[in-house]
Amino acid sequence: MRDDPRYTEIIKTALLGTQNRVLEQDIFPSIIQDKLSQNQTSEEIFLDGLSMSLSYWDGGDEPTYIPNISQKITICPDEEYPYVSSDIELLLELIDIDSMEVYIPIILSHLKDTHQIFNPSHLVRIVSLSPKHLRPKVIEAFGHRAKWIYQYSSPDKPIEYIELKRDKRKSVYKNLIDSDIDEVIVFLQEIFEAETMPNRMIYLKLLNNTHKENNLKIIQWIKDTLSQNISTSKSYEKLQSYIYLLEINNLH
Repeated sequence: MRDDPRYTEIIKTALLGTQNRVLEQDIFPSIIQDKLSQNQTSEEIFLDGLSMSLSYWDGGDEPTYIPNISQKITICPDEEYPYVSSDIELLLELIDIDSMEVYIPIILSHLKDTHQIFNPSHLVRIVSLSPKHLRPKVIEAFGHRAKWIYQYSSPDKPIEYIELKRDKRKSVYKNLIDSDIDEVIVFLQEIFEAETMPNRMIYLKLLNNTHKENNLKIIQWIKDTLSQNISTSKSYEKLQSYIYLLEINNLH
């Protein structure tokens, strides 16, 4: 059962029927109350009020309960940049969770260079598909509308790194190395324990020689993690030896 008292009022009215119970208009934001006619029947107020409320919060999957919400919701600012071309609109419609990692970074770069934003009609689907490390940039690419909507209703929880297939993890990891060292550590914290020694070796081999300072941070994190679970296995010793060589290479 939801904690929001407005839902309780709606459910009680629906169960008892509008002939036996009148839904109080003050459960709706003032902007919707103003649209409801005093001459309407209780059934019309019930149906019209809920219909307009659904449209009012159509950027999220449910209205967020905030005390005195009618005084706190502001009007979304006008956008400063134009929407993307029809070609990119079509590409957005074709993107799914598997192609997101490939196409979205390219499109985001294009938007930044051309000072354009996504059309809000794609907002909920594209944000929901976007992985954790891309989500802030994706939301930003929808302009003021996304920021306005998500101050009242949180987007769907992103897919965790550990939930990705191993090949997908490697792709995400490679992109993070070049763009966000802090998120690399978050990524490793999620997936490292579940990986085999050979796979851990692969993550070390994917380090980019042009980012030596970042490499050293990643290497140090992996060293510290391995020191908490010391093993006598050959794969563990091989991994430690490779780490030692990487450290030398990245210190010079």
